[in-house]
Amino acid sequence: MAKSNAERQAAFRERVRQRLALVPKPFVMPEFGRLPSLTGSDKQVNWATDIRAQFMGALQVFACRAESSPAAVDQMAERMAFRAERIVLPLAEFNQARSIARIYPRIDGKALTAAITSIRGIRSAHWWIEHRFSSATGLVEDLLLSSAPTAANPAPDTSAALAAAEAMSEATLAPAEDIEARRITVEASMPTANSIRFQAPYSERFMALVKERKFGWTEPYWSRSSYADADLFAEICTILLADGFNVCIFDAALREKVVNSDYVPEPERVLEAHKNKKGGLQFRFRWRTYGKFVEHLRRLPGAKAFDDAVLVPASRWEDVIDLAETWGFVRRPSADKVVELGRALELKMTRVSPEVKTFGHVELSTALAPATGEIDRDLLDAD
Repeated sequence: MAKSNAERQAAFRERVRQRLALVPKPFVMPEFGRLPSLTGSDKQVNWATDIRAQFMGALQVFACRAESSPAAVDQMAERMAFRAERIVLPLAEFNQARSIARIYPRIDGKALTAAITSIRGIRSAHWWIEHRFSSATGLVEDLLLSSAPTAANPAPDTSAALAAAEAMSEATLAPAEDIEARRITVEASMPTANSIRFQAPYSERFMALVKERKFGWTEPYWSRSSYADADLFAEICTILLADGFNVCIFDAALREKVVNSDYVPEPERVLEAHKNKKGGLQFRFRWRTYGKFVEHLRRLPGAKAFDDAVLVPASRWEDVIDLAETWGFVRRPSADKVVELGRALELKMTRVSPEVKTFGHVELSTALAPATGEIDRDLLDAD
C-alpha cells in the first residue's frame, strides 16, 4: 500500500534524526570582530556595507542559538536534507536508495564554524548585493550544501563512478582515425532478439543515419523492432564507426561481430512475409529508396500500399515472384512460405467448367386488341 505524503515525511525525519545522532556537534563561536574591507565601486561598497551589516547581526543571533541549543543545528540539517531531496533525487529516482546515504548533509560544529567564518570573509561588494534577498541561515545552508567535503558533505564515493568508467571504456569501440567533428559515444544494445536500441547525445548526423534505417524516437532511445536482428545491429554499428562515432556495446558477442565485420548487410529491397491482424499471411514488398517499381506493385489486384511497403495477397504469388525478380527484390525465406500457401490454396480449389444457359426466343402477346376505329356495340346509346 502506498504511503501518504505525511507518512513519507515522518519516515524521512526519523532517518535524519538517526543520522544526526551519529554526528558530533562541538560548535565554537566564531570571532565577530572587525570585518574585512569590501572591494568594488564606491556606490557598490556603500550599499553592500549596509547589506552585510544586517546579515552579520542575524548571523550572530543564529550562532548564539547554535552554541546554546544543538536543536537549532538539527533543524538546519533537516531543512537542508529536505532541500537536497527535492533538488537531487528527482533527477535520479532510479538511484534513490543508494543516494540517500550521501545526499543528506552532515552538519558538525566545525563545518558550521567554518561556513560562518567563510561568509564573514567575503569581500566582494557585488556578491553581497546579489544575495541581499537571502536570509542569514539560508546563506549558511547554501554554503554547506555546495562546500568542499571537509565542510558539510562527506567525501563522495568515487569507486562506483570509476568502475562504471572502466566498464564503459572496455566495451567501447573507436574508429581507427579520430574525427574531431564527432567524438560522440553511442551506446548500442539489443534488449531482445528482434529489437535494437541506440542512446547518444544530440547529433544531427547520428539522427540522419538512424532515421534512414527506420529507427524511431522513444525517449530516451532510438529504437527499431521490425526486422531487427544481430546482422542489422552489427551493420549499423559499423556504419557509425566508419562515420567517426564511438560505439559502446556491453554484449561481448555483439561487440565481436562488429569488430570482425561479421554480418550480412540489409538489402535495399526485400520481399518477405507479413501476418495481418486476422493471422493470415501476405507478401510484403519493402524498400529503403523509392523507385518506379512501386507503381507496378500498387497495380497488383488486392494490393495495399504504404509509404515504404506494399502488401499483396498470397493468391497473387505468381505475379509477386515475377515482379520480385524483375525489380531485384531479395526474397526472404518467410516469403517462400507465403508462396507455398498460395499454391496450396490453388490446389484445394475445385475446378469447374461452367455452362452458361440462356432463355430461347419468346413471342409476347399484346394484352389489347388492335384498334379498328369502330365503337363497341355494347357502348352504343340505346337510341
